[in-house]
Amino acid sequence: MTMEGQKSAQILSGFVIKVMAMIFMTLDHIGVFLMFNVQESPLYTTGYVFRAIGRIAFPLFAFLMVEGFRYTRSPLKYFLRIAIFFVSIALVETIYIYAVPGNRYLAFQRIENAFADLLIIAGFFYCLSLKGWRKVFLIIPVAVVGLSFGVYLYENVNSMNVLWWPTYLRPGYSLLGLAIALGFYLARPLSKLASSQYLTAIGQDYASYEDTPPHRKLVNILSCLTFFVIVLAFWGASYIGAGEGNRPYDPLQMSFESYCLLAIIPILLYSGKRGYDAKWFRVFSYLYYPVHMLLLILIFGL
Repeated sequence: MTMEGQKSAQILSGFVIKVMAMIFMTLDHIGVFLMFNVQESPLYTTGYVFRAIGRIAFPLFAFLMVEGFRYTRSPLKYFLRIAIFFVSIALVETIYIYAVPGNRYLAFQRIENAFADLLIIAGFFYCLSLKGWRKVFLIIPVAVVGLSFGVYLYENVNSMNVLWWPTYLRPGYSLLGLAIALGFYLARPLSKLASSQYLTAIGQDYASYEDTPPHRKLVNILSCLTFFVIVLAFWGASYIGAGEGNRPYDPLQMSFESYCLLAIIPILLYSGKRGYDAKWFRVFSYLYYPVHMLLLILIFGL
């Protein structure tokens, strides 16, 4: 049987994975509201479980963004769409937090704008797509991520809040988020490196191999391996200075964040196909974040 004729286990389209990511994100945010509004009850435990399951969402969004940049004809438009939604959501959050009495404490409760992380990733890959000396602009998203991680680290070590940069304006996944996305990006060149000797032996060029199920499987596996290694490295580093239950150099709470590794399962099953892609769904997928957050605010605010 030829490689093209092999039965593939990669059965999930980009559409299915995006819907899954949106469901996990919704569970995560429901968990946030449950944990904020109830204490010492079964609902608090439910909220924790929802948040743990919700860790799956971000890696899936990051994975799809890397795939999206590979196929998009205009990296700039891709980046600008994310930027517009980030600014719009940040503006609404600012009004909600600072205009409504009693809400200012929310600015420092790690209630992040998810589009902040996506904006950093989109900015990074847009700058990476630039030609020649313009790639120097990569320093901007890298600097923002480095600064945000440094601020989180400073806050965690000193048990304080940095007032000049509210958490909802920061990339919540910070250095971890960009590292995960970069790992997904590197999976493709790594697949080329890993398969070159085999392809030479059978007399097949890489260009024709790229569109086969075995190649998609290899890219998925390498994506999961880089993902696992990155999360493991951050998890290990979080134990620096640990003592008596205190982990001062763990600003991202990696023991909890490590649940994100469950995203390996859908990534392994990704088919490389876009799937359903009607225009209304593309608009809906961008609007879903602010709309569902608004609904949750209204529901739990009653």
